[in-house]
Amino acid sequence: MKDNVLVVLLGPTGVGKTALSFALAEWMGSPILSADSRQLYAEIPIGTAAPTHEEQERVKHYFIGTHQLTDYYSAAQYEIDVLKLTEELFHTHDKLLLTGGVYHLSAEEKIELGKTAIEAFATYRKLKESD
Repeated sequence: MKDNVLVVLLGPTGVGKTALSFALAEWMGSPILSADSRQLYAEIPIGTAAPTHEEQERVKHYFIGTHQLTDYYSAAQYEIDVLKLTEELFHTHDKLLLTGGVYHLSAEEKIELGKTAIEAFATYRKLKESD
């Protein structure tokens, strides 16, 4: 039986999550599951820095542009949907990548998360070098 791994990449806007998420997803052979609360709305791709159509062709994305602004969609429903999707995807992928912003975190939490992200990136580089 294979071990399933969910890699979670979080960080504030503008720190390079998108570039790192593409590198990780391609290296892991994983689709990208978006945890961005705004990118799931189809009408606002520019203001949310949603991945372009070309980027979504490069790596399969989930929860990008899947709802209309008039749709009711809660965090509770997202949890249900993402848990169901991860269960399905783990049948064909042993690793999955979930990524999103941290707009709602306090400044102290963002600083701590930034330190963790730097450590995670260092680990990623070591793993990549060992390939």
